[in-house]
Amino acid sequence: MNYFLGLLISTFTCASAIAQQGEATYLEHVKASISFDSTTNAKMTNKMRQAIDAQLKSLSQKEYTLTFTPTESIYKQEEQLDTPTPASSNVGGVGAVFISSSGGGDLLYKNVKENKFVNQTELMGKLFLIKDTLTTRKWKLGSETKTIGNYTCYKATIDFTVTHTQFTFGNEEEEKTVEKTKTLTAWYTPEIPVSNGPEDYQGLPGLILEVHEGNKTLVCNKITLSKENDFEIKIPSKGKKVTQTEYDEISEKKMKQFIEQQKNNHRNRNGKGISISISK
Repeated sequence: MNYFLGLLISTFTCASAIAQQGEATYLEHVKASISFDSTTNAKMTNKMRQAIDAQLKSLSQKEYTLTFTPTESIYKQEEQLDTPTPASSNVGGVGAVFISSSGGGDLLYKNVKENKFVNQTELMGKLFLIKDTLTTRKWKLGSETKTIGNYTCYKATIDFTVTHTQFTFGNEEEEKTVEKTKTLTAWYTPEIPVSNGPEDYQGLPGLILEVHEGNKTLVCNKITLSKENDFEIKIPSKGKKVTQTEYDEISEKKMKQFIEQQKNNHRNRNGKGISISISK
C-alpha cells in the first residue's frame, strides 16, 4: 500500500466518528458569453449591452443546497428573483437568445448506497421525473491538497469527452460539431466521510466541496453538520416518469425544434447572423 493511500484510509477511518449528515451550500458560476456579427454589434447601445450582461449574469450565477446523510441526499436550487429581461428577447431591435439548462424547481435525489437517483426537472414548461442509476466515474486520486473553509481537501481528476455543437444562422446557415477532451477536477474532504457531492458528482472518499468542469465551477461556501437526524430527505415524485436516455432524446428533440424556430424567425425578419453553442 502506498503512503498516500494509507494516509487517506487512516484519515477516512478517524473521520467516521464525526457527524456524517448536514447541509452544504454551493455557489455555481458558469462562464457565458454571446456574440453578434459586426453590423449588429455596431448598432448596440450601452443600455442594450447592460441588459444582455444582466441576463447572462442571472443565468451564470446560482446557489444550491445539498442536504445529505451517509447514504442519501437532495440537491436543490435556492430561489432567486427573475431579471426583467426574458429568456428570449429583442433588446432594442437586437435579437438575443438565452438558454437555461435547468429550472429553479429542480430536485435531485441520490442514494449512493443503492446507486440510484431521481431527478425532478422542468424542460421548456413540462415537468419530468428521471429515474436511473448513478454515473460511475473512474476518478484519479491525487496527493495534492488545499484548504476550503476549515477542511483539508484532496484533488481528484477524470478526463472526459464533450461534444460541442455550434449553430449559425442568418445570411448563411451552418452547423459544426466537434469533440474535445477535457478534465474534470474535484476537491473532496475525508474529514466529512460521505461519498457524495453537488449535482451528479459522487464516488470519492469524502464530501466534494469544489468542482471544475469546462466553463462551470461549483464551490461550497457553507457547511452545517449534525450528529442527530435533523435533516429530512424526501424523494421527488412529480412529473412524467422517464429514464435518463429517454429524457436526453426528448431534450435533443426540443432543442432541434427551438433551433429551427429561431432560424424561421430570422428568415422572416431578415435578421443578421447569430450563433448558438451547445455542449453535452
